[in-house]
Amino acid sequence: MGILKIAAAWEAQGAKIDVLDLSGIDNSPEVARNYLDRNPDLAFIGITATTPQMPNAFRIGELVKASGNHKLVLGGPHATLIHTAAKREIKNGIFGRAAKEVKRIQKVFDLLICGDGELTLDAILNKDDGVIDVDDRRSPFFLTNSDFSTLPNPARHLIDLDSYHYYIEGERATSMISQLGCPFRCTFCSGRNSPYLRKIRNRGVGSVIEELEDIYLTYGYKGMMFYDDELNVSKTMVEMMNSIGDLGEKHAIEWKLRGFTKAELFTKE
Repeated sequence: MGILKIAAAWEAQGAKIDVLDLSGIDNSPEVARNYLDRNPDLAFIGITATTPQMPNAFRIGELVKASGNHKLVLGGPHATLIHTAAKREIKNGIFGRAAKEVKRIQKVFDLLICGDGELTLDAILNKDDGVIDVDDRRSPFFLTNSDFSTLPNPARHLIDLDSYHYYIEGERATSMISQLGCPFRCTFCSGRNSPYLRKIRNRGVGSVIEELEDIYLTYGYKGMMFYDDELNVSKTMVEMMNSIGDLGEKHAIEWKLRGFTKAELFTKE
């Protein structure tokens, strides 16, 4: 969802975006190499990665650097949290594991995007190397509740949704995000020291319902998994649950008016 939200925001700014979805691909470096051969003129290439995905991200990054003069950008949880930890180390006069990892990453990747990426397009185009640190509430690129509510829905049209086989109670399902951030400081969580992951950002209920309805009408999904950090901390959760129920009733009534019985609602397209 993260990379598709960034893609949608950049498309809205007039950028031409393509997404190479490597989820579930065993030979992803080979797929990436073929993609680069077919697209030699890309202005820049962005990779998002969690920590377990970093070995593969390095392999693909090295392929990118060898394939041409592309600006190579790394974002996602690993880059964000490692940079946050490195800042804490340096503040305490330590050049430790995190700072060394940042240096290692920068040998392959030109730019690191740490935190929210939706508003960073111009910054990426105008910065050749280093770090764009959005893991800081003072950053102009740090998303507000208003930004989170008004930015475009994730660019799901850029991936093959039908290749994802996820079901909830027998219904095709997909995922979405309505809330960011967790206020707790659990010791097992690497995000507890990250402002980007600690600051709660909520979308307006209307924004969430609009996306749910769009997913249903455009792609036919009736099952939804919320990948929120902490859905239960939102003061509007009850309102949102009621609104989701109202949305279901609205479309159930529409289907009934079109001649389907209640028993058929979940089997007819």
